[in-house]
Amino acid sequence: MFGGKSNTTLDTRPRYENSDINSHYPNSDAEKQELSINKFLATLGEGLQTLQTWQTNPPGLNSKKKVDLISQKVSTNDESSIPSSDDESSSSSFDSEKKLYLISDRESFTNQHEFSTETQIVNVKLISSIVQINLKENIKTYKGFKLKKFSKRKILILIHGFTVKYENALKTLLNVSNKVGDRYDAVIGYLYPACAKFYQYNKAKENGLHAAENRLPGILHSIRSVAERVDIIAHSMGTIVAMHALNQSTSPKIDKLFLLGGALEEKSIFECDGQGCTTLKRALSNAKNIYVLYSCNDKVLPWLHVIDSAQPLGRLSESIQQKPIAKNVCLINTTSVVKGHSAYFQSREVFKFIYDDAQGSSLEGTSFSLTFDGLSSSEHPIVCSKGKNTTISGRFSKKFVAFKFGEKKARSKD
Repeated sequence: MFGGKSNTTLDTRPRYENSDINSHYPNSDAEKQELSINKFLATLGEGLQTLQTWQTNPPGLNSKKKVDLISQKVSTNDESSIPSSDDESSSSSFDSEKKLYLISDRESFTNQHEFSTETQIVNVKLISSIVQINLKENIKTYKGFKLKKFSKRKILILIHGFTVKYENALKTLLNVSNKVGDRYDAVIGYLYPACAKFYQYNKAKENGLHAAENRLPGILHSIRSVAERVDIIAHSMGTIVAMHALNQSTSPKIDKLFLLGGALEEKSIFECDGQGCTTLKRALSNAKNIYVLYSCNDKVLPWLHVIDSAQPLGRLSESIQQKPIAKNVCLINTTSVVKGHSAYFQSREVFKFIYDDAQGSSLEGTSFSLTFDGLSSSEHPIVCSKGKNTTISGRFSKKFVAFKFGEKKARSKD
């Protein structure tokens, strides 16, 4: 387990908090509206891109360990280098090391906008962790991949969020692999075309749903058919992808699903019938345990109200106290230890929870708070403010913004 007398090394580097988006808002003067909105979107996009960058490439993330990248040694100043578990030498057997893979449904493996004709996979140990050196020649088709590599193994699959680049997804994979220690035998990152700009949110979500319905279920099924267990960590838009994938008839049952800072609709975990209830019942039953990690410090999710009126799972509303929550769902309030939308990946406490608290028998209860002192239960879930920005509501027409985002009317497919 993390900390204490465990042999697993904890990442004791300082956490970095996401700052507020320093955006200004355009005035409503008709003659200046178009120019102002363009400036607004550009500023907002830059702010959100900065938050996304901090998610996967926080300042000071450099590993101090020496690592073995097959026969090539990587500089200890390489912030993306692959850390060894306990032994700093390069003589350990490859077969005994944790296996790291990237599975991609992106065109040319890295394209953020287009789907590939077929799913591809690469062994992370065979490529450069900084740039795309050695990537092309090591890409394999997934259908030709020998699944026996995952036979009787404990597998962790990561699903990224909106606008994440290949390089940043790779850095997150390496970071998470290091922090989960020896809990898993293999860590796999899944890539789908999540676009590159803030104003492409609807297209990215459309791509995510396409991946969830047509690509990811088959991948999950093939891995689960040979693995001892499969867990999933999904962040932001990745929570939409994960839950919709698990909702397909071809998807397998998995063990643990961690939903971090979810852009998924809050109602997705309400196990009831009728309006305001989940439409993802199969997904709820396909995961043995679902852990919803949310933070009221999230400065990104409130902006979804500009284009989507649904309450995101990453900022719980008062509805969470009024609707029946699925019995296998645990709500984990991380406000004390997660200071921003992307800060889950820099939180020591979050990874301690994933490594330790969530791995034993099922937690008793539904609502919990995660603090620097550990995990404690609460009678009722902590509710975040609804998250609507009054400036957006008053000065910035949601309908007009939806049009600028490429649609005459904002849509939700959850």
